[in-house]
Amino acid sequence: MERDPSSRRRALRGALALAALATTSGLLRPGLARAGNGAKSDYQYQDHPQDGQRCAQCAAFQPAPDGGPGTCRLISGTINPNGWCIAFSQR
Repeated sequence: MERDPSSRRRALRGALALAALATTSGLLRPGLARAGNGAKSDYQYQDHPQDGQRCAQCAAFQPAPDGGPGTCRLISGTINPNGWCIAFSQR
């Protein structure tokens, strides 16, 4: 069975586009995929809870194995488990 060269080219272009997207979005760079790139000031981050809400209860918070400061999927840098920001989303 003979294949159409144009469909092979389309498939190759699609695979290359997907690889480029994965590379630029951080999917192939685990360190970037784990922590966000936003500035703390952009999210009005503070190191203390607000109205009973705290980072440790947020879906974006990623705790550290030792129980210390963790990371966030949205904000760069270390995040206090007892902190809070405007992007809070209950787990």
